[in-house]
Amino acid sequence: MELRLSDRTGRGLITGSFRKVLDLAPTFMAGHYYLAKSLLAEGHAQAALASSPREADEASCLEILPIMLQAVGRKADADEALRILSTKFANSVALYVAMGYAFRGDSNLALDWLDRTYRRKDVDII
Repeated sequence: MELRLSDRTGRGLITGSFRKVLDLAPTFMAGHYYLAKSLLAEGHAQAALASSPREADEASCLEILPIMLQAVGRKADADEALRILSTKFANSVALYVAMGYAFRGDSNLALDWLDRTYRRKDVDII
């Protein structure tokens, strides 16, 4: 189940569904990640940050953190989160690094990271 930030269909329904899932199963794998992502897509960046991913692996927690931080105006924190993401997890989440750069309007770096994702035949790009 993937939610794209550009998807405008059924937004409140999607967020409500993830809230219900977490009410029923608070430890649902990736539940907080998808809730934060859906809130961000709805334009609720502060709420997304407040419910940011609490998943077991650090990479999953950091995937959309630079975008959330940038969206709430915390550029220095966003820079640091993107730096960690791009150095520590470059081989596993390159698409999310590209998304972080794209969100802040840095198209050259975003395209560089997309190219890297493509050359690695990363399944996230599909």
